Amino acid sequence: MLTKYRDDEIVGIAHTCPIVDAAREMGLEEVGDLSLWCDFYKNFEVRAVNPDYRLTHTHCLGSGDGHCRFAIE
Repeated sequence: MLTKYRDDEIVGIAHTCPIVDAAREMGLEEVGDLSLWCDFYKNFEVRAVNPDYRLTHTHCLGSGDGHCRFAIE
């Protein structure tokens, strides 16, 4: 769900994550900080649209947070 959508910033949150769900189904709950993977992979996608954009994950279900939150600037 997007919580902010402006020309200079997009912010979204999610209460479920298919990546975290898949890791749990495979018994990989202790894989570490999944947000690092998301930061890398999603930044690749965002920068493919515009190399000046940057995505940051501030919260991650895979790190034990109650939701995932990202910001694109």
